[in-house]
Amino acid sequence: MDNQKPQISPLTYILIGIVIVLFLQYLFSNNQTQSPLQFQRSNPTSNPYKDCITWEETEYHDGEYVCVIGKIILVDSRNDDTIHERVWAAYFGASETAFEIREWGNSLEEWQNKCVVVRGELVDRRKQDPAWRNKAPSMVNSDYGTGGFTIGEAPIGLCQ
Repeated sequence: MDNQKPQISPLTYILIGIVIVLFLQYLFSNNQTQSPLQFQRSNPTSNPYKDCITWEETEYHDGEYVCVIGKIILVDSRNDDTIHERVWAAYFGASETAFEIREWGNSLEEWQNKCVVVRGELVDRRKQDPAWRNKAPSMVNSDYGTGGFTIGEAPIGLCQ
């Protein structure tokens, strides 16, 4: 009986080498790149919208400075005879009690049908005066209002 070991062909060594190189490349690339979710966990300042609420949650934040995300479904305006200016309103829902923003003098038409981020002081007058029970929580930009707001288009994917 012959105790010779079978010979390993050079092709086998080449294939083993390729597998090792690919495995090392895989390990190295996983350490260098992070998924967006991993990046947000390791870098909490990376998401400026993490503290934002949806427009449906606004009724719970009366008097707070908040960030609100939502799609404006309707913009309209009317003349205010007492201050002699046009008042613009942007609505986030179909009911009268849905969150809204109001602007005196400046049009909000450019925001119609857009997903936006609004930051400002939230006022829910229903909690202050029963006469407002059918009105929406709102943010108001005017010399006559309180707080004010800033508005900008939201990144893709924040609104459903």
